Amino acid sequence: NQPFRVNGLVLAILAASAALALVHNDVSTISALYSYDLPGDHESRLAIVAQLLSHLPEDWLAWYDSEALTFPLITKASTSGVCYFLGDLAAQAISGKTDVEELDLSRSARSAAAGFLGHGPIAHYWLGFLDTLSFDGAWWAFFVKIFLDQGPMSIVYNTIYSLLLGAFTFRPPVQVLNDVKDALVPGFIASVKFWPFVHIITFSTLIPPELELLWVDLMEIIWVCILSRVNNEELSRTHKQKRAEDSQ
Repeated sequence: NQPFRVNGLVLAILAASAALALVHNDVSTISALYSYDLPGDHESRLAIVAQLLSHLPEDWLAWYDSEALTFPLITKASTSGVCYFLGDLAAQAISGKTDVEELDLSRSARSAAAGFLGHGPIAHYWLGFLDTLSFDGAWWAFFVKIFLDQGPMSIVYNTIYSLLLGAFTFRPPVQVLNDVKDALVPGFIASVKFWPFVHIITFSTLIPPELELLWVDLMEIIWVCILSRVNNEELSRTHKQKRAEDSQ
């Protein structure tokens, strides 16, 4: 049917584009390997291809590390956009939309835009600021960072996400602000249950500063599942309850 074809085509194009972006250097190398008359037999070429593919994860991580250092803002904003898109797709699947034609790709696109505009740039500067709070290498420094991140900043992140989602759907500002207020407490509670455990690793010495947002955004895929549920399913339930109360 039509929704299946449209959604399937969009997802296929996005998946193919992402795969090409990840392996384009290796594809070019492999193409050159078989395009020219190079010394060596077929087996040796296969061995080179296998070696290239075996190093693909570390090569990609090295490439991303270089991009994050050279173009930090756009790299991290794009990472947030991709992860927010995947997170919302996962949230829809968990909520029961397991068929391709049932997926609301416009909702996922809005979530991606919120990640690109609202989370990535802010998180880039915020995590950079937290990295300056070393407290002379004190062991308890990461507790302070977790407290700051899960105190005021969790409210900032969740509020911006809700505001952007409302703005992207052209909803009246009063309704958007009411949604922000309704999502504030459940969003904060969900955040406190999830992020402190993630940030034990974020603010440790295991992850270089330029890769902190990559780690956070990978965890954002799970978090957006939670946040999308708060901003969609739970708010929808709240609206129904309010309408029922008003009708009585």
